[in-house]
Amino acid sequence: MKGGTNRYALIRLGDEGYAIPLDHILDLIENPTYESGPGKGEEAGYLNYEDRRIPIYSLGQLLGLEGPTNFLIIIRGKGSPYGLLIPERPRFQSISEEEILPLPDLLPELGKRILSGVIVVDSQLYGLINPYHLIQ
Repeated sequence: MKGGTNRYALIRLGDEGYAIPLDHILDLIENPTYESGPGKGEEAGYLNYEDRRIPIYSLGQLLGLEGPTNFLIIIRGKGSPYGLLIPERPRFQSISEEEILPLPDLLPELGKRILSGVIVVDSQLYGLINPYHLIQ
């Protein structure tokens, strides 16, 4: 019995690649305008989205990486949506369940907490982000 196929947003952060399941993405916003400022912890700011004030995070900062933040993905979080700043518009790719590889044993704790697997697209590795575990 074969598994299903899901679509993912592929994000490059420098030399690293990450993928977010498309069914967790509510919206994509190019060159977002948001209220920056000190938030509680790792927030980069806030955005008024569909009559709600949602927190915005830099994906690079959450992962300890530097990079531009020209694009915003609105994510369906556990309790409420949140925004992720990324360098550019993501690519989209269909991936079958058979193509998802297990996480390496030597992965640091942060990776084990936020990633659910690994895929290879065009000879590049992408860590599959679990959006429910990215934000604490």
